[in-house]
Amino acid sequence: VLETGSYGQKTRLGVQVIQRRSGLPVTGIVDQATWQSIDQAETNRVSSISPQALQYPGYVLKPGMSDITLRQKGQSLGNSIYQLHQGLRNISFQEDSVPAVVPQHQYGRYTAEAVRAVQKIGNLPETGETDFKTMEYIREWNQ
Repeated sequence: VLETGSYGQKTRLGVQVIQRRSGLPVTGIVDQATWQSIDQAETNRVSSISPQALQYPGYVLKPGMSDITLRQKGQSLGNSIYQLHQGLRNISFQEDSVPAVVPQHQYGRYTAEAVRAVQKIGNLPETGETDFKTMEYIREWNQ
């Protein structure tokens, strides 16, 4: 599911997959039981993140980038953006000023908003881009 800010067909299909896996009625609509299932799955996934996974990839992560295109260009072997999202999501569980992001492989405007919120907390320049200092701050928070 891409970060678009809207509830489109891909989101509906993703919700249906979660409902099917959770044994819930498959409606594609997020009701309370579905939301609890999504929240629990994300909590489990984020709590399993290791600080070692949140390493600076050696270049600034910014809006418009994706793990897939970075791998295709030979600029990355890993999932730096996905791991960044996991770290941001973990911080958002503890800090209300940081909006929650859904871990995915694309750096969009919601990722930039969450990064800016973290940068503000850490007294870092609020660029919305993830440079070395920002990644280190996120990594330390997740230790």
